[in-house]
Amino acid sequence: MVFSKINKISFYIIFTLFTLLISKNIYAHGTVTKVETTFPLWIYIFGGALTVFVSFLIIGSYGRNIPGLKNYQKKQIHKNIESKKITKIMVNFIRYFTVFIFLLIIISGFIGSYNEPYSLSSILFWVVFWAGFSILCSIFGNFWFYINPIKILFDIFEKSLKISQRHIYKYPDYFGYWPSVLLFLIFAVFELIFDGSDKPRNISFFIIFYSAFIWIGMYIYGSKEWLEKSDIFTLVFELFSRLSFIEKIDISKKNSSILFANKSLFNKSNVYYLRYPSSGLLNNNKLSFSLVIFIILVLSTVTFDGISMTNFWFEFIMNYSKIYLIEFVALSLLFLSFVVIFFSFCKLMKIFGKLNIGVIEIASIFVVTLLPIAVAYHLSHYLWYFIVTGQESITLLSDPFGYGWNLFGTSKFIVNRDFNVELAHSISVGIIILGHIGSVFTSHVYATRLSSNEKEANYSQYPFLILMIGYTILSLWIVSQSLTI
Repeated sequence: MVFSKINKISFYIIFTLFTLLISKNIYAHGTVTKVETTFPLWIYIFGGALTVFVSFLIIGSYGRNIPGLKNYQKKQIHKNIESKKITKIMVNFIRYFTVFIFLLIIISGFIGSYNEPYSLSSILFWVVFWAGFSILCSIFGNFWFYINPIKILFDIFEKSLKISQRHIYKYPDYFGYWPSVLLFLIFAVFELIFDGSDKPRNISFFIIFYSAFIWIGMYIYGSKEWLEKSDIFTLVFELFSRLSFIEKIDISKKNSSILFANKSLFNKSNVYYLRYPSSGLLNNNKLSFSLVIFIILVLSTVTFDGISMTNFWFEFIMNYSKIYLIEFVALSLLFLSFVVIFFSFCKLMKIFGKLNIGVIEIASIFVVTLLPIAVAYHLSHYLWYFIVTGQESITLLSDPFGYGWNLFGTSKFIVNRDFNVELAHSISVGIIILGHIGSVFTSHVYATRLSSNEKEANYSQYPFLILMIGYTILSLWIVSQSLTI
């Protein structure tokens, strides 16, 4: 099969061209900048909604010939890339370097002295790790799985005490991904509601308690099982990696569609491929109910993060003198609203498409179609924060504890915050639109697989189209209010 077949590629080019027709603000823990756009806001919103609608018409016109219906194209990169000596040296160096950074973040939180608005802990944890790795894993795949310092330190602990072959308890099936749901909710509260989330010592305490919880679970239930089900960062990066353009397959295994199925490292049977972005979403099994809830929670918290940076929210919360309970209730209500709305539209999909499966089963199949939106929103929300504020790490690495050191001669480095805000806003808008189109496309592929004919497949997608247009309008309104850098 030729990777560059024109009749396949043209399908994806059409969507790229449409996003260019849509032509300013990002936020998080950085500086919030208000953007004055060239055109009225309603033009951006109308253009975005129209683009999603037109993309639906184009996708529906492909019928049973829609790309990815049975399989997706990919091109092999190198069969034995992991067997090269230089690869092993680089991977091992990066693994132990992340352990060093992990310990540095914790130590600097207790012995550092910071008078500046940014600290090494804050920049490395929130900007480089949370914002940066989420973006990089959605592009290159879940490499975090191999360089996770929590896993590396636990492996060292097991080998040094020679307890790797000990008897461990079986992970209860009823646990599912619920530990991840609980941990991510705690993480969201720490990030979005707690005022001291940028303070070095608070970050250090959070990392210590979080790591201890993960280590205890790994000791009781085994490192692989507990990490995959309970480590929120491993899980988020794995889900986001389904949109990456790099795929690794263990050719010795038949089933490669399960989460974490191909995570062995330095395996002779590992093969790497280039694929179209989001193709990994088309190769998926039904997800458990707890994982469905986890994905919806991730999407709702990223949305809450955006809403919390708008003038509307600032005016609202100021009336309550920054009461944490009010913010927690707002976050919880938004999350529950997302759950109710998603399952309600799954019910409508069942009715309109005459699907012979239950609503929960529909949700377990179609929830992955929300991932392009989650990744796109995460990108638009954190990209400029990562690019601009991430430069602070260049200065702080020379003075990790705030003692006035200049270890690498970069302590006088000045962060460049002078960039085209309107262009940044336009790129953010384009990313959001592209993410919604990706969701419409992925959803239509699954609908076509489940439906007996094209007519019922298209009918089942009418409710989803309304949902996507509505969420597009909300997303574009949020990104028009503030830009975090």
